[in-house]
Amino acid sequence: MNEQGILGIDFGIKNVGLAVAYLPDGIPDPLKTVPLKTIWQEIEKLIKNYGIIRIVIGFPLRSDGKEDKIMMEVKNFVGQVKNKFNLPVILWDERFTTQGAEEILKTNQGRRKKHIDHYSAALILEEYFASLPS
Repeated sequence: MNEQGILGIDFGIKNVGLAVAYLPDGIPDPLKTVPLKTIWQEIEKLIKNYGIIRIVIGFPLRSDGKEDKIMMEVKNFVGQVKNKFNLPVILWDERFTTQGAEEILKTNQGRRKKHIDHYSAALILEEYFASLPS
């Protein structure tokens, strides 16, 4: 596989949203939301199937600078990702991705709940690629 994939992750205590985009265009594809308990197998499959060379993980920054439980959980998750997969990991400010995903999915409440996490992961990738020099 010649393509270089970037994996976007929207971490959650129960579920994790996954998206992928390829260099150089960076058009994100929201893939799926999986239970946290299956995340390691899912990441391993995605690395193999999509030629993943980098992982971008949403980091829930707070405006007051204080850390809460989810931030500590994300830091722990990031450390595990680095140790297990030996790929570069980038933390991305995800404060507004859930609202953006909700806006995309606002037409159907059932669909919104089922897809919100992987659409958030896609928005994390979209913002990351937009920040790269062209």
